Amino acid sequence: SSSAQTLFVVSAVLFVLIGLALKTLRLSSALFIAGVLCLSASFAMTGHTHGQETAPWLYLWMIPHLLIAGFWVMAPVSLWPHHETEDQALIQKVERFSRAAIWIVPMLFVSGAYVVRILLPDISNLWTSQYGQLLSVKLIAVTSLLGLGAWNKLSVTQSLKNDASVGRVRLKRSLSLEAMLFALVIVVILFATTVTGPAGHSH
Repeated sequence: SSSAQTLFVVSAVLFVLIGLALKTLRLSSALFIAGVLCLSASFAMTGHTHGQETAPWLYLWMIPHLLIAGFWVMAPVSLWPHHETEDQALIQKVERFSRAAIWIVPMLFVSGAYVVRILLPDISNLWTSQYGQLLSVKLIAVTSLLGLGAWNKLSVTQSLKNDASVGRVRLKRSLSLEAMLFALVIVVILFATTVTGPAGHSH
């Protein structure tokens, strides 16, 4: 219901604001996670899966999908090479994120493919319907992001180890491009879930 969705959003905002105000990293992280969970639940109730009578449980599947996506979207923020971050600490952070992404990102693709299969039983809708075309744009952008992630792991990280100053410049460029692609993905999702939607498959 709309009241439940509003409650989720308000709770998420409060969790994040309190987390920002706290100086304890562990407690702040816990509050951020709680905020993401609330936002995920709210979005799942109003996004792609809203109104899918044939699979009313599908919004539950979307929650872990959105949580994994949130982990990936935070990369440009969490990995940004700030001046106060020491070189070795930055390298460790990038490598730690890469190790996690190797396992987490494929799960995102698998769960996303399953959702698309449910929402668009006819694969031709990916290029014949407006909603499908938007999902195709999203898929292209996400695939590009996957390529950038591989580039960061194989090339940028090594560049950080060889020459930190050069590596930082390359990392900034890569993360900036990632941020733009993530912005495109978010805009496409918002348009697909609020203007078109899977139910009508507008042509």
